[in-house]
Amino acid sequence: MNAEVFELILKSIREKIIIAIEYVSPYKTREVRSHILAPWGIFFRSHAWYLLAGSLKNEEELQKTFVFRLSRIRNIKLHPEITFLNHPDDYSQEKFTSSAWFVSLGKLEYDICLKHLLKNCRTYGYNR
Repeated sequence: MNAEVFELILKSIREKIIIAIEYVSPYKTREVRSHILAPWGIFFRSHAWYLLAGSLKNEEELQKTFVFRLSRIRNIKLHPEITFLNHPDDYSQEKFTSSAWFVSLGKLEYDICLKHLLKNCRTYGYNR
């Protein structure tokens, strides 16, 4: 997975910024498609990170909710000039991901401490 993609995804969620991505299909064709998205959250499932986002029909309307595997995102661009579209009132990341394979629901918030041993790594958050 591309570290820059991961960083920009986190920034876009945290700051509620619309993103444009190029996504490589997991299927035989390996087709690359462009998407304009309102990123709502990320989750880890079966050894990979996934983005949960609303696809924009236009700058004022959501089309559908999608899940994108972060390792298949090739390019990403932030678009702060486009008004962020929040998820629908009845949206729940818990409910959306609970039907996914290898996802188990638990406590909603955890205190974590991440440590790294590599010299070129950066720690982005520390909560203890």
